[in-house]
Amino acid sequence: MKIVSYNWQRDGWEQVWARLGRIISELEDEAMTPVAKVARKVNRAMRNDLKNAA
Repeated sequence: MKIVSYNWQRDGWEQVWARLGRIISELEDEAMTPVAKVARKVNRAMRNDLKNAA
């Protein structure tokens, strides 16, 4: 669905949408933290395995 933003400022919704965007970004960062930790751990283990195999 396309969101038309050109009326947001005129209609007073610009600050609301900006706040919602920040909240969603913060929630996404929080949700991805455990995934990023596991990805780093797996990448490190793979690099070590490759290094030791050579």
